[in-house]
Amino acid sequence: MKPLENAGSFIVSQGGIETILSKCKEVTDEEFLEDRKQLLMRNEQAKLRSQELALANRKRHEEDYKAVFNDSTVETTAENIRILLCYLNDINWGVWQLPSMTIGYTCNQYDCDGKTATTITLDTPIEYRGEQVSQFQHGAPSGHLRHYHRL
Repeated sequence: MKPLENAGSFIVSQGGIETILSKCKEVTDEEFLEDRKQLLMRNEQAKLRSQELALANRKRHEEDYKAVFNDSTVETTAENIRILLCYLNDINWGVWQLPSMTIGYTCNQYDCDGKTATTITLDTPIEYRGEQVSQFQHGAPSGHLRHYHRL
């Protein structure tokens, strides 16, 4: 572990050195290595589950996209915009082939603290939750792209 900053304050906040030492246990090198090995294995399994979930989500987004967007012009609704943004957010903007919608639009992709976010700006606003909105986003962490409505 890294050394604690303000160790004295930490010790006092935990009830004193005796309380801290009572929580400690002796571990052999073999036990430590086995615990470390199990931790690394659990982390690897969690990473694999996360990758599998991401792949399943990408597949679902692509299926939803193909069900709505084909060679014809698609109505510009909040749901269709959500489907488009979810799909586009999964792929690099350099390979985008934007479909035709009843309202003209532009899309962009951003890196928001390591997380990909995709935006759309409509040429004409649509009604969304009782107000006229022309900017939507998908994937941005909280605090990013605040002037876009999250879908």
